[in-house]
Amino acid sequence: MKLSNLLPLALCVSFSAFFAPCCLADQIDAMDVSIDAAKDSSLHVVEKIYANFSQPRHGIFRVMPVKYSRYGANYAVDFRLNSVVDENKQKVPYQVSKQGTDVNIKIGTADKEVTGRRTYVIDYNLHRALNFFNKKPEIYWNVTGDQWPYAIQEASLTLKLPKGVTSADVQTKSFRGPRGTDSSIGMIEKKVGNELFFKALNLQPGTGMTVVVGLPQGSVSPPPIGSEIGWFLVDWWPAIFLPALTFLGLYATWRHLGTDEEPTGAIGVDWQPPKELSPAEMGVIVDERADLNDIISIIIDLAARGYLKIVEIDKPGFWGSSKDFQLERIFSFDKDRVFSKNISDVDLKAFERQMLQSIFRSATGRIDDFVNLSSLKQEAAINLALLKKQLYDSMADKGWFRANPEGARTTYKSIGGALIIIPFFIFTSGLMNGIPLVLGTLFSGILFLLFAGAMPARTLEGVRLRRQSLAFARFVDKAEKQRIKILADKDPTIFGRLLPYALVLGAADRWASAFEGIAVTAPTWYVSSDPAYMFNPHTFVRDMGSGVDSMGTAVQTSNQTSSVGSGGSGFSGGSSGGGFGGGGGGSW
Repeated sequence: MKLSNLLPLALCVSFSAFFAPCCLADQIDAMDVSIDAAKDSSLHVVEKIYANFSQPRHGIFRVMPVKYSRYGANYAVDFRLNSVVDENKQKVPYQVSKQGTDVNIKIGTADKEVTGRRTYVIDYNLHRALNFFNKKPEIYWNVTGDQWPYAIQEASLTLKLPKGVTSADVQTKSFRGPRGTDSSIGMIEKKVGNELFFKALNLQPGTGMTVVVGLPQGSVSPPPIGSEIGWFLVDWWPAIFLPALTFLGLYATWRHLGTDEEPTGAIGVDWQPPKELSPAEMGVIVDERADLNDIISIIIDLAARGYLKIVEIDKPGFWGSSKDFQLERIFSFDKDRVFSKNISDVDLKAFERQMLQSIFRSATGRIDDFVNLSSLKQEAAINLALLKKQLYDSMADKGWFRANPEGARTTYKSIGGALIIIPFFIFTSGLMNGIPLVLGTLFSGILFLLFAGAMPARTLEGVRLRRQSLAFARFVDKAEKQRIKILADKDPTIFGRLLPYALVLGAADRWASAFEGIAVTAPTWYVSSDPAYMFNPHTFVRDMGSGVDSMGTAVQTSNQTSSVGSGGSGFSGGSSGGGFGGGGGGSW
């Protein structure tokens, strides 16, 4: 043979020899699994993996899921590794680590490489790996897993049934193929005595073998209730411990920041409200809230102090007359500041100035002398949110509260609202353990909302003013006739002057009853539409009630513009890749 003919042949042989090792792939010659099902519903599993390495490798790793998704929550099996040995039952070095929902068993050592056929025997026990449907136990087992990167030439499962159960007592079903396949084509099944045998050949990468075995009722015992409770707490811990931790945190915060600086003791009786407090401020100091009566009391108090008059007006109509109320200005405006004819503006607080300007200054800047409540409704003149903010800020600035009460409530309400919204994103994201996390976050948000109302706290001075306010409230509630008569003799204007305070306490009627038959001066700041009107405390409060209702409507109207993992049986919708077990592995 000529040299020129030998050269191409030599190059071809050398080329083939160089690349041949790269063309050989690692594979699993066989994967034989045996399961011993015990009466206590535990499983003893032994996996024999016959690996064939085409190139030097350190060993294999076996990845097995131990957490599944069931009913939207984690479902964790109790996995306990017993040993890893070779075909001669000699121990093989290994490391176990957690990777998300999987356990990774890394077999071999970094300082040693092996080639050719190697046998690895993995021995482990499982609890909680049986399902119970209508008290009937079921083993749903993913024998090989579908995450191996190379082929498995032969896979088999030997299942030893619980004591007292024979192969004739059980139902079986098997699947072969990629995840989701419900085909049993190519599966070999055999039943002998109390053992079941399943086999599949030539499983390509990404395919696997899954078996379902339905056991008769009573053949195994469910786990003890104590174990079930413990597992339930582990699976559903976000729904239990998140709200519990939230409650403890909120309670500690409330004890530290949300309680008054001094506890309230016994309350006496005092005929005078605290001098520092306007009626609106007293309403807030008592219950930490600026409600509608508190805001309306600003108007009545300003009238009682000589800043305006409330005039009742009859409005004739087809169905008879109705009432409107006119507010008459008794002060002058100068350079955007409010001045009374007799009282300097230093007596007015920010929220009181705001109320007067809201009533008598139009949107165009015009100053009105007379304003009907009906027109206030139409013009949406009164900014309730601003009035409340000024009232809260004023009381916090004076050191009666640790912080703006509404601001404290809003902070916790905002956090609670956010926590209630977050579960929607958790639920739609499909996160593992989603439902317990949704419930835990939702309940935590509700706790924030419930605690929000308790978070405002009074200072020591605020506590003192509240005690004095409650003492006055007790006086109004008791309203002893003789005591009232003595006070009225000394101050004939006491009825109208203190009426706004009785209003915020919800005791205007009782206040009027206390003055029945007692000579008092009729309030000059309220004018009836009846020319023959004769002052009577009960009649006055009744007529004022209509005015209060109209003012409330005006204020409110003004602000109206502004797998097993899923818990399913393997017999109903089962497929390859479902059930416990599974995972995959590889070499390293």
